[in-house]
Amino acid sequence: MAFMQRVAISALALYAVGTLAQFLPPGTTDVPSPRPGDCGEEGPATYVYRMSQEKPNDYFPAICAGMGGAEVRFNDPCAWAHGQAQMTGAHFTNMCKGATRMIHWHNQADEWGFVSKGRLMTFVASPDGLPWPSSTNILEPRGVWYFPSGWLHGLMCVTPEDEGGCEFTIVFASPQAAEPNGHNLDTTLAQADNDVAAAALGISLATYEASRPAFGRAQHSIHYSNKNMTAPIVTAVAPGACDPECPPIHETVGAPAAVQSFVEQRVELPGVAGVTLYRIRTDQFPFSRTMSQERTELAPGAVRPVVWTTADSFFMVISGTVTVSMEGGILGKEAHLAFVNETLKAGDAAYFPNGRAYWFREATGKVPAETINVFNVGIWKSIELGHAISEMQLGLICPSGTLIQIMGLLRRYQASTSTVPLAYMEQESFPDEPKFCVVLQQPRIIVGSKQQWLAPSFPNTVPKPTIPNRDHVPTFDADAFLGQLGEANLINLCFVLFQAVKKNLDETQSVAPDPGCLAEGRDWEAWAGLGNRVCRGHSVAESDPLDYNVTSAATLEECKAKCLEDPCKCKGVEYNSVSGRCEVWHREAGISAWTEPQVQGFTCQRFGWPAKYLMPLDGGAGRACRGDTETDNDESYYTIKDVMHME
Repeated sequence: MAFMQRVAISALALYAVGTLAQFLPPGTTDVPSPRPGDCGEEGPATYVYRMSQEKPNDYFPAICAGMGGAEVRFNDPCAWAHGQAQMTGAHFTNMCKGATRMIHWHNQADEWGFVSKGRLMTFVASPDGLPWPSSTNILEPRGVWYFPSGWLHGLMCVTPEDEGGCEFTIVFASPQAAEPNGHNLDTTLAQADNDVAAAALGISLATYEASRPAFGRAQHSIHYSNKNMTAPIVTAVAPGACDPECPPIHETVGAPAAVQSFVEQRVELPGVAGVTLYRIRTDQFPFSRTMSQERTELAPGAVRPVVWTTADSFFMVISGTVTVSMEGGILGKEAHLAFVNETLKAGDAAYFPNGRAYWFREATGKVPAETINVFNVGIWKSIELGHAISEMQLGLICPSGTLIQIMGLLRRYQASTSTVPLAYMEQESFPDEPKFCVVLQQPRIIVGSKQQWLAPSFPNTVPKPTIPNRDHVPTFDADAFLGQLGEANLINLCFVLFQAVKKNLDETQSVAPDPGCLAEGRDWEAWAGLGNRVCRGHSVAESDPLDYNVTSAATLEECKAKCLEDPCKCKGVEYNSVSGRCEVWHREAGISAWTEPQVQGFTCQRFGWPAKYLMPLDGGAGRACRGDTETDNDESYYTIKDVMHME
């Protein structure tokens, strides 16, 4: 055991080598590659794993004894998704200062980690010196790390017991169970010839042979058990090594293998209350090329709307209680089964196969909840059902005659006018199943079976039926009307009329340019300074992709020129001189904040009326603006806006 403790301490040497970073070569994934696991594609038809209710797979009563002993729970890949899940996970609890995940590597699993509580040290060695010889970082809660398959790495909690210790989740991009896929360093050394192991450690043969009895049992690796454990995955550093504090480290800042939560991209879905998404893709975490994450904060009772993604994902409840549901399962007979609700608590997990629609909600209606969704690609795409429907050109009516309501279009139109140009017909005997929809060419809202009105004109290709008096239709045979049109003509009618509505909407929403935006005096301003800066919206945590368009440019000037292609919308640019990434900002309230990223090469500049053009009147301080007299404060003179600061 003494030697194993020294091995844990030797992890500190792994990350003290250097921190000069180089940018990674291409290799970011956006499509997962399915792999077979060890379950023979056999297992139960469930997609949730209640790890919080399971006994620990590994238990270390002597480590962090004041907290009840360190515990590790793994999910069994053969116990869900018919044994075909492409991701697995582990949950570490009751870890405290000096508790170390033994140095190890995984032969075919990339690793993603999330810190729920405490401060966690991460360390990893590069096999070829790129992008650095090693990366060492200390993560705060909500920080994440990424270790590629085969890279030697380890973890150590640096938060003492009396401060609550550490809790973290590890997700593996692999269908295999975590432990058969892992290789503890003590086992590797114990299985090697003595002179080979001594050379690897850089110590004399005599020193190694004197130490080997302390860990020799690890030659027969048993570390996925609470009995007869010969190669524990959690060890403690040598007594006194972290007292009163652990040795100081020099953190890696250039393309590190671990990043704090400030890199998250904050997203709020339009029209969805109480749901905030925080995304980390390769764009935000350049070192992570094959895994990524979406963290979700839910207000009491809030619902994360229906979505599906272009990757498999491992879902974990971090806090609170969440009801989760998914359409179907893996490819095959389960692919289109009905939604089934499952309620999960903190520490429980779910698996969402690639391309399967899912949604979840805070279950109690009383307290907030937090979740993470880890993906097995570096850049995933989310298909938000509400947004996708609003962009559809065809499909108001399905062949069976059941209405598909285009709610996104309705919301967009209602935002620009007081009328809704859509109505639907329904039979009184089936109030919950509208039979078809028609588009009105006059601004009038018609919904339901009492006031029914058809479009006053139809395309030439559609036979015009006999239409009753449209101001009063006490009885109307919807089935007869459908019969006159026929399915094909009905769909054609809906498509043509939908196009007319969309055209009307686009024309309604188009606004003539404000001559003021073209006025002389607008200029570029490096308001965030000339250092490494990225643009933000309302605060340093706000980076909503709806606020900017991403393109590429060879130079900063080219990026600025792309913004000025629409000077009325141009609010500024964020440019990276290394990658050529160009963000053209059009946020209505402009760019109000900035932050300094870990990745180098960024510039943030605003376009508008720089503060240098605002001259203080009568000293400026302690003064309020007025018109011709001290009491002239007519509301027509100004517009009130909420802002963060004078800029």
